[in-house]
Amino acid sequence: MTMEEALAVVQKIADAWNAFGQAMENVAQALQDMFRGLAESDELWPKRNGVPPKKYGMSLHRRVRSSPPRYQFVPVAPRNQPYQRRAF
Repeated sequence: MTMEEALAVVQKIADAWNAFGQAMENVAQALQDMFRGLAESDELWPKRNGVPPKKYGMSLHRRVRSSPPRYQFVPVAPRNQPYQRRAF
């Protein structure tokens, strides 16, 4: 294989790769258009903007919920005590 033949093969591979990239770009664009059409469809999502705040008023305000106090006591482990058997 001569240098010209090798360059021709490399050029064909590069052209094929570019064609594949263009095809993938077209597929991605078609999918993007399809999903954008689904997301913006008024038939599928009639209430996509939600309920106005006036409808449910105070429920929008943040409330601090009281929680029960947590258990704070941590017993200290006894150290340096003699071994005591249980008397059964």
